[in-house]
Amino acid sequence: MTLLFAVAMKNRYLACAFLVLLSGCNDPYSWQASTFPTSGSIMINGENPEGALVILKSIGQPPDAHKSEPWGLVKEDGTYEMSTYALLDGVPEGEYAVTVIWHTIPGTNSPDRMNNAFRDIENSPQRVKIIRGSNLIPKIELVDVKMTPVASDKKKSTAGSPAVGSPASGKRK
Repeated sequence: MTLLFAVAMKNRYLACAFLVLLSGCNDPYSWQASTFPTSGSIMINGENPEGALVILKSIGQPPDAHKSEPWGLVKEDGTYEMSTYALLDGVPEGEYAVTVIWHTIPGTNSPDRMNNAFRDIENSPQRVKIIRGSNLIPKIELVDVKMTPVASDKKKSTAGSPAVGSPASGKRK
C-alpha cells in the first residue's frame, strides 16, 4: 500500500508540475493588440503617389510590447488600407502621427523621393486617433513638396536606343 501511495503522490506532483509549466506557455501572439479596420487616401503635389508608404507612429504609449508601426501601401487611386500584424488587419487603438515615405524604387529601402520630409513624428502632416470600430483617416494632401526625380519620372528619349530587331532591343520585327 505504501508503494501505491508513493506512485499516486508522484503522479500528482508530476501532474501539478505539468499544469504549472503549461500555464506559462501562452499564445505566441498574445503580445499583439486588437486591431481595427483603418483606411485613407493621399495626394502629393496633385498626384496619387502609387507605391508610397503611410506609416503610423505611436504618440505616447506604444500599441504593443514590440512597438509595432502600422503601415499602408498606397494604390494607384491614392487609397490605402492599414496593416499591423497581418495584411490589412487594421490598427490598434491609440494616437498616432501619420508619416509618409515614397521610395524611389517601390518595395525597397531606396532613398525617399520626398527627401525624408515626412518621415518623422516631428514632420508629420497629420495626427490621428484610432478607435474601436472602422476608422477613416482624413485625406492627406501634401503640396509644394520638393521631389527627387526618378528614372520613371523623366521623359524617355528614343535617341541612342537600340533599333527594333537588333539583339539589344529584345523586340522582333
